[in-house]
Amino acid sequence: MGLVLRVYLFAMLIYWLTSMVSQGGYAAGVRLLAQVCEPILKPVRRVIPRIGQIDFSILWGSIAIGALLVLLALNIASYMPDITVNEATHGAANGTLAGAEA
Repeated sequence: MGLVLRVYLFAMLIYWLTSMVSQGGYAAGVRLLAQVCEPILKPVRRVIPRIGQIDFSILWGSIAIGALLVLLALNIASYMPDITVNEATHGAANGTLAGAEA
């Protein structure tokens, strides 16, 4: 789920960059990005309209996806068991390497 959100966030960034560079572009890649990103951006635009020529829907959409990523990471971390560091991986307390004969 986290990977999907990260890819979607990256797609929104590319969509924003292409919308800044080519206004009204009809390239196949831009149309694909619009089809992927617009279902999330349209509801945001209803709440937060454009201010002049600046569209803040991508900003708020990316903030929402970032918040979902953080919540997802916190949720996954709460279910992970505590991992203890043992001497086999980090050496003994006196600084010698594990497995080294003294």
